[in-house]
Amino acid sequence: RRRSSGEGMSPSALLRRRQAVPRKLLLLIDVSGSMKLHTADYLKLAHAAVQGADRAEVFTIGTRLTRITSALRIRDRGQALARAAALVDDWDGGTRMGPTLLAF
Repeated sequence: RRRSSGEGMSPSALLRRRQAVPRKLLLLIDVSGSMKLHTADYLKLAHAAVQGADRAEVFTIGTRLTRITSALRIRDRGQALARAAALVDDWDGGTRMGPTLLAF
């Protein structure tokens, strides 16, 4: 931190000058069979996140990693989720979390 005494500014003025840095939102959704009951809800959340944030990325993870961000950019939620489902080859399958995350 810089001292305010040398610049003639109060500490609160220095804090106000701090620039906000936009952060990227990254969502990894487990689409393995053990998460079957929750996958649809997570995909709805991911769709809302992509619609509301310019810097959101969404991947599904099961036996492989699949980027579904472009599908979730479709405004209509039903169409977006159908397109995302078409992209994912390992839906309701097993998991290979370790190797898949290492590839990420």
